[in-house]
Amino acid sequence: MRFLPTFVGCITLVLSFSGCKETPTCKPALNDSLSFTILGGEENGYAIGDLSKGETGYSFTITSGNEAGLFTVDATTGKLTLSNADSFYADGIMSYKLSVTPDQA
Repeated sequence: MRFLPTFVGCITLVLSFSGCKETPTCKPALNDSLSFTILGGEENGYAIGDLSKGETGYSFTITSGNEAGLFTVDATTGKLTLSNADSFYADGIMSYKLSVTPDQA
């Protein structure tokens, strides 16, 4: 059993998309920001959300805000997961901002 620190409240994760201009090859929906709330106690591999917004044919990359390696994005599906839960809860930060670049695959 893994010890989880006492956690009260929620952590907010705000994502902004960069590098995707409204062109025939990049859907306008991918220019909007996304926000996810993580309630606490989740372990590595926890599915935070889907960055693809239902769009296909893109490759997703986290381009900033993930220096500690807390998050992983599946480049093909756009699924964002928690990859370092121990550090995520230990640092005491209540809000994260990630920049994600969707590239035409």
